[in-house]
Amino acid sequence: DQLINPQVIGNFLNKKLVNKIVLAPFATIDNTLMNSAGDTLSIPQWNYIGEAEDVAEYGEIPVKELKATMTSVTVKKVVQAVTLSDEAILSAHIRPVDEATNQIATSIAQKVDNDFLAAVKALDPTPVEGLGTKGQYAWVLEGQAAFGEDLDERTALIISPKMRANILLAPDFVYVNQGDKIVSGQIGTIFGVAVVVSSKLADNEAILIREGALSLLLKRGFNVEPIREGKIRATTISADQHYAAYVRDATKVVYLTAKAGE
Repeated sequence: DQLINPQVIGNFLNKKLVNKIVLAPFATIDNTLMNSAGDTLSIPQWNYIGEAEDVAEYGEIPVKELKATMTSVTVKKVVQAVTLSDEAILSAHIRPVDEATNQIATSIAQKVDNDFLAAVKALDPTPVEGLGTKGQYAWVLEGQAAFGEDLDERTALIISPKMRANILLAPDFVYVNQGDKIVSGQIGTIFGVAVVVSSKLADNEAILIREGALSLLLKRGFNVEPIREGKIRATTISADQHYAAYVRDATKVVYLTAKAGE
């Protein structure tokens, strides 16, 4: 069907995917292994070498060993498909092909976000006091302490919808203007941290995250295939993406949970 061009749809999906991933601002996009063989990759998570030291004249220079913890990530394939009747495709008013393409991009972007959240929630949790308790907000500062003395990096706090009502009542909460948002879905800031709501989190958990914490490894661009269903006069548009979404730097993300008993 001339109205369904796989190359045009694929180019659109490639351009829109990252824009639709909510956590993309905190992820590096890695295209270095595009179209290469293999589906399991060993990713290094580098350990910090520590602070520099004073050395006296003619003193021996202390040499640090750069070490890394190797993590294996597996590339997966995700697919989404939509069937459109000939009548719908020929309707210039509702533009169903554009709508279907946009929804496919949104659907796969949501899957990537879910995989990012699952990777973060697989980290060792940091229990904090008061998380999820009405009228308590100090746990945000306690969670930030896990980043150490570096408090200047842009940081986002991801919370559940129910916790949103609690955060909005905080004296330190500030609504954000549209042009000042650092991440899609941001509702405001608290203690200088961007606040984002996600239905994928429970009321007793939250995430603090910074740029560079995550990585999205893309193995190839979108593969789009139109499948003609001649008997019912319809066309199915299917698109797949091969990727791995994982935690790249665990020092830039904190998975917070309520302390036991709360």
